[in-house]
Amino acid sequence: MRMRPEPRQATPAPTNSSSVSRIVRTATRVSLLSAGLLALACGGAEPPPAKTVASAPIDDTKSPCSEYLPLTGDTVLSYVTEVEGRGEPGLMVMKVSRPRAAVAELDIGGRVRRFDISTEGIRHTEGGWVLKQPLVANAEFKGQYGTVRILRMDASVTVPAGHFDACLETEERSPTQRTRTLYCRGVGIVELEAEALGKQAGRELVRLKSHGPKIELGESGVTVSKGQ
Repeated sequence: MRMRPEPRQATPAPTNSSSVSRIVRTATRVSLLSAGLLALACGGAEPPPAKTVASAPIDDTKSPCSEYLPLTGDTVLSYVTEVEGRGEPGLMVMKVSRPRAAVAELDIGGRVRRFDISTEGIRHTEGGWVLKQPLVANAEFKGQYGTVRILRMDASVTVPAGHFDACLETEERSPTQRTRTLYCRGVGIVELEAEALGKQAGRELVRLKSHGPKIELGESGVTVSKGQ
């Protein structure tokens, strides 16, 4: 009996990524938008199922952290993205939903990341804080990928969406990356800069272009979401 030869498995072609593509993959893993905004935009892994939370509603409007990062349901934010070494800027759109009072979801291109909200702060469901009280200069807390430090509470910034004052600025550091984020009252993340450290140095900048309630066009006309 003739034995059939075992089929050969194709050898995958070697990957030859440039420094820019590596910084995008690395830097976009960091804080809220650090981790939430950029990681999702670049196709990060699906987060684990949301943890069970208490059924009692949480009034996060009284939390200082939610003042700087409202995460209001049915809100849409768009950002201009610039990657060092690339000529043309990109556009990223983030949709916010609130399936429960203590949970927020960020949807970017169909990829969803969840956050737990409490009076103590805003936390990645899979671990690590986005913002945590007390909100004072030089305060530190554990983020998703490193230590987050509040640099100042009086930052000013001008982005495509306009000029903002009295913003909170944080920096998250790990051995391989640094992320600087500006949060402004009543809006959320207005600017984010992600930088890879070491041999594969590179930089990506994300700036707010627009923000507001979700608008839907239907047969009955224009519907503007009131948010939650």
